[in-house]
Amino acid sequence: MRVLILTNMYPNPASAHSGIWLHEIVKGLQKKGYQFRVAFSVPAPPFPFSNFRKWNEFSQLFPANHEVDGVQIDFLRYYSSYKLIPHRHQGTVFMLNQRKNLSSIIEDFKPDLLWAQPSLPNGWAAKKLGKKLCIPYVVAVHGADINESATLPGAARKLRLVYETAKSVISISQRLDREVKNIAPASNRQLVHFGVDLSTFDEAVKIRHHYLSNAHLKKPLRILSVSNLIESKGIQYNIQAISKLVRKGLSIEYTIVGDGVFGNELKDMTVRLGLIEYIKFVGRLSHPLALEEMAKTDIFSLPSYQEGMGMVYLEAMALGVPAIGISGQGIEDVIENGKNGVLIDPHDPDSIVDTIEQLADDSELKKLIGSNAKLHIQQNFAWETTCEKFENIFRNTITT
Repeated sequence: MRVLILTNMYPNPASAHSGIWLHEIVKGLQKKGYQFRVAFSVPAPPFPFSNFRKWNEFSQLFPANHEVDGVQIDFLRYYSSYKLIPHRHQGTVFMLNQRKNLSSIIEDFKPDLLWAQPSLPNGWAAKKLGKKLCIPYVVAVHGADINESATLPGAARKLRLVYETAKSVISISQRLDREVKNIAPASNRQLVHFGVDLSTFDEAVKIRHHYLSNAHLKKPLRILSVSNLIESKGIQYNIQAISKLVRKGLSIEYTIVGDGVFGNELKDMTVRLGLIEYIKFVGRLSHPLALEEMAKTDIFSLPSYQEGMGMVYLEAMALGVPAIGISGQGIEDVIENGKNGVLIDPHDPDSIVDTIEQLADDSELKKLIGSNAKLHIQQNFAWETTCEKFENIFRNTITT
């Protein structure tokens, strides 16, 4: 089967982490004979702003095409400015800009199926192309579709059209599935959780074993977050919690992996609260290095209050690290509160303080939660299962 992916998230020269979960599914299905090609939408400023380098800097990070593990990626620039062009029209603008190139890619690749994410602009493009060329399409919903797009003026109507025309709408958590149902009741919804490729964890497992074997040594309690540094990830609440824990006399070291538009504000908060010696910002790391950081930590805390699922939780849990997440978000599908992780209310640094104190004081509880988490991921969230579910959806799509 040939599958053309329409997306703005896939490992690329500008970000090796972008859409890594999507690439893992692709690699799994490649082993079963599937062929993939990626049409990657890149927003670029319209004329005359495109003449100014500082306005056009982002789009210039991408070449015309690229290849990752045998998958050709075509980078398609379209004129975009959320201040000038409402979000609900982004799909239309993308099609106007790239209809000819998309048609050429389809003629060359001859896909059996279009697979789009996120819903705007890529799902809208799949809808238009699918109708014109009689190619079925599916849409994957992973969070930004609901967290951002659905609340913008006029966008919900466009999302409903995309979802109800698609052969399948694949959500990665029950929370997202419910929200898709609210927007598009007539859509054909499918729930497929992320998985974890445990075969890539060998080195991290060794580091974890060494770290735990030295647990008797006196050292700071290590807390970790791995995420894009945007406000909704809730890192600011971790920092507030660290401030309170330090004042209580807890020996602590908090490492933040990632970068983003909210990074400077988080660093300013760290300075303002006098926490420079307790908090480290290490920027983006390669996936293996991020796993190594997870292996050398005691608690993973990401109080993200707009989270579709979050692979980083699963990866930390797969290493036996107790994870803190937010109730009502996608991670609720994975964490059973108090058994294999901890769920807290959003925007609540005091709950983070209470949880970290409890785990710091009760090493047996911390060990039990970590062991339960590791077993739960191994038994229920392997990539092989995820790939099988996607394969079934794809096969059903083109045979019905």
